[in-house]
Amino acid sequence: MSGYAPTRYARTQSGPIQVRAIATGSDRDGMIFVSADTCLVSPRTAGDWAGRIGRETGLNPGRVFIITTHTHSGPDLCGLFGGVPPAYFRFFRDTVVRTAVAAWRNRAPASLYAGISQHALGIARRASRGQQGMETGAVVLQWKTRERVIATLVNIGCHGVVY
Repeated sequence: MSGYAPTRYARTQSGPIQVRAIATGSDRDGMIFVSADTCLVSPRTAGDWAGRIGRETGLNPGRVFIITTHTHSGPDLCGLFGGVPPAYFRFFRDTVVRTAVAAWRNRAPASLYAGISQHALGIARRASRGQQGMETGAVVLQWKTRERVIATLVNIGCHGVVY
């Protein structure tokens, strides 16, 4: 598990660990957003996954966005708290790639709505130690057909320990 000290290894899984993806745009200008239930992934790992997805879809890897939910109850893919076995890491990677490729291949016409705002959640509690600023942007993307909402992506720069 990622982010709980001292290091604890999960022996069972009590809930789902999800990977979800939404693909949008044409073959020429498309992009894929992939959200994974883990605390974080390294830039190197995200780049590797985007490259694999790009090879399978024909997309420029720079148009593949790897997003984490930042759950501290998910697998430690970076090895900061003990890591995961190599076989599990490969399983997770393959799930990310497979999910993104399926989203790309199953695209359907939809409208994209976007909103951006500012929020005042929390305080920058580490500012006294030199950390400056706080992310205050909130972005919402929503894909809809006339009949239903397909997906909603919300990005708020607020860590769970912000108060």
